[in-house]
Amino acid sequence: MIRTEFLGCEEAIRQATVTKAVDLFQKLSSIIEGIFYAQMKEYDGAGKAEREEKMKKLATLLMTMVMVFVLASCGGSSSGGGDLPEAGVYPMTLTDGIGNTVVLEEEPDKIASLSPSCTETLYALGLDDKIAGVSTWCTYPEAAKKAPQIGDTFSVNIEKLIEMETDLVFVSGHAGSDAVSALDQAGIAVYTTSTVTLDDIYHNINVMGAMTNTADAADAIVSDM
Repeated sequence: MIRTEFLGCEEAIRQATVTKAVDLFQKLSSIIEGIFYAQMKEYDGAGKAEREEKMKKLATLLMTMVMVFVLASCGGSSSGGGDLPEAGVYPMTLTDGIGNTVVLEEEPDKIASLSPSCTETLYALGLDDKIAGVSTWCTYPEAAKKAPQIGDTFSVNIEKLIEMETDLVFVSGHAGSDAVSALDQAGIAVYTTSTVTLDDIYHNINVMGAMTNTADAADAIVSDM
């Protein structure tokens, strides 16, 4: 059952409207994120770093504008995951951003990402050696361009992930629901992030740090934001 966190919302039609609005934001943010990171891939030559930085800022601005519109129009609030798990303690059971239960039997050794934001976080956490694959949209940081590509949230290469013996895959928003189902069926742990508020961004980073036993690095990232 989908839970809509809108204070004072008592009518079923209002609850459905809020849920659809939040879901729309998550899908739009995932699509916008993919488009702009794909655009950065086309840049080359002089001034590339500066253009990439501008594109990142523009993408963030657009996603923020969508978020503000959704929250202002329907009063939506955070739909992020549950409590922060204790880092490095396995087996680890937690709830992801769309309400799915995720279980890690042991510390993940091979991690994949189907989201540019998740990929950037994984590299920021210092997990370069554990990143088994990234989506075709993931082009930042520079090291992501050299990682094996595993498709995207709409056409994930399950066979390749199984072949690489992937332990954990990160997906962003409801746009990756089909990918989540396919990964579940393949027996691969998948965590879906959800970003509706600024606190959700912090939560996602901290959860990714806890799941990968890099909580100290996650704390440092959040403190610098």
